[in-house]
Amino acid sequence: LTSKMATGDSLDEVLPRTPGWPLGILPSDAVFPVCCVDEAALSFVLAGKEGARPPFEDALVLIRPGDQYSLLGEVSVLILRGAVDAFGYAITAESPPTVVHSPLTTSAIMLHARDGGRGTRPHAQFLPHVAVFAKSRKIRAESVVLAVLRTSVSAMQRSSTVLRGFRDIFGEDTHTDVSPTRLLRSLRIFSASSTAITPIRVPDSWTKVLGEARSVCERTGSVSVMLAGGKDVGKSTFSRYLVNSLLNSYSAVAYLDADVGQTEFCPPGMLALHVLTAPAFSSPFTHLRTPASAHFLGSVSPKGDPEQYLRVFGKLCADYRHHVAKAGPLPLIVNTPGWVKGLGLPLIMDLARMLQPAIFVQLDVPDTPARNLPDLSAGLAPDSIFTQESVATAGSTRVVVVPAFVNDKQQSALRFLAKDLRLLALQTYFSCLAPGLHVPIAQQAPHEVALADVRVHIMHAEVPAHEIARVLNGSIVALAKSSATSPPGDPALLPVVGLGLVRAVDEAAGTVFITTPIPAASLAGVNVLLKGDIEAPAELLIQNSHDHELYLTCDFSSGRVVGGTARTTRTTLMRKKHQPLAK
Repeated sequence: LTSKMATGDSLDEVLPRTPGWPLGILPSDAVFPVCCVDEAALSFVLAGKEGARPPFEDALVLIRPGDQYSLLGEVSVLILRGAVDAFGYAITAESPPTVVHSPLTTSAIMLHARDGGRGTRPHAQFLPHVAVFAKSRKIRAESVVLAVLRTSVSAMQRSSTVLRGFRDIFGEDTHTDVSPTRLLRSLRIFSASSTAITPIRVPDSWTKVLGEARSVCERTGSVSVMLAGGKDVGKSTFSRYLVNSLLNSYSAVAYLDADVGQTEFCPPGMLALHVLTAPAFSSPFTHLRTPASAHFLGSVSPKGDPEQYLRVFGKLCADYRHHVAKAGPLPLIVNTPGWVKGLGLPLIMDLARMLQPAIFVQLDVPDTPARNLPDLSAGLAPDSIFTQESVATAGSTRVVVVPAFVNDKQQSALRFLAKDLRLLALQTYFSCLAPGLHVPIAQQAPHEVALADVRVHIMHAEVPAHEIARVLNGSIVALAKSSATSPPGDPALLPVVGLGLVRAVDEAAGTVFITTPIPAASLAGVNVLLKGDIEAPAELLIQNSHDHELYLTCDFSSGRVVGGTARTTRTTLMRKKHQPLAK
């Protein structure tokens, strides 16, 4: 791909500067409002800045060990002493500043303070306030947890506010809100007993699975955990908890994103292997990552071509084993599709047989058996339908049945469907070009690509060659690389560097214009465009906060445009078979 982007400021010049401690280095003379969160009334006892009132840009929070608080919004956490657990991930004084996202698309993330975290940071200037706090709570001053919370408004948060229906998912309905729950401009904080928001409470069954996974790691040096179950049973939430918890003991955790409709770390329609070094707290759009290996299935479900889906899954399993052979043992978490009925069941069994996980977790809904997988504790190897292989699952695989996670469904604000989360993921993917840098799609200069220089594959359909340019216009395409060693015949097996949006097509010149967040250096070698069934949502093409629009407009006379008027439904016409017979 060749870029025709206009020259301008570099990313370093246009990225907003993060004041203070981007690397966790706190000046010894730093002054913050000192806040003591009262569990009963959730009031803020202030010190350090005369007359200061929330919301603040940053604040030092003194927390009693054992206290828990729910978050709504986004915050950067820096621990000076002690530790806080955030959905399985331990943030200590040795951790870099950790951004915690807690929007309304999932249940709220809870911070649990505890004593005894690793290391400390300088905090001598705050000790007088710590002594007062400890005396009032009748606890040892040495046990008080000190956490600096800083306002964080990321590019993804700016991106979500562009979309109608998602503008308040971070709780920022107004910037002048001074309610007692708003500690920072970007954060509301609630006590654990508050009924205003529903936090994620980790069930005991999850803790037991985590304990088994750690036990396997201690014996073998690694572990693979596969999660299976129907739709909306909590597989994605459970997988994030496992990743966060394992990151406390391992520098990296592998994640095989096999649910093409609800991908966790990449845009929908892709199967990818990720090597994760940072935690993930909330919905996928808050933590999209660059994969170690990725392929494009071109659909949000494997139903259209299960054989192709299995071939891609097998390729990613091979990539994982190759990575382990080079870099050493690495825990692996695998999330599978929610298609478990009909042909979905043997598909799940094929996935288990190909990977041979150490632990197979089956999430069941106790009150609705029809939604569940059959009892698999007796074995995992029914006859294969989609593959020609007959490989029995290793006898060491342990099947664990746990109840479905229904906490999310108790959150009244959670009215978001799978398609809504896919829209948020695509919006974030295409408009967040770098941390802190949100650029609407319509304001991005596209890359100009000559169709003669690339191969175009229309997946799952046959299109005449002279219609390909029109089919590409306004569509989402995968940017793939093909070489002499690439497997022939199946475009889904080609490695993909990311997705692009075809902004325009010049049929006369034989060129297309593609917008993509992928850096120009990573586009070298891209010579294949893959178009699947994933269409660009209308909300993605209209940026309501700007005057720039890609394709859609209301500035036209409906009388002069064929099909421009509103549809009329005629319910009085009978079908031919219902029409009365002629006499």
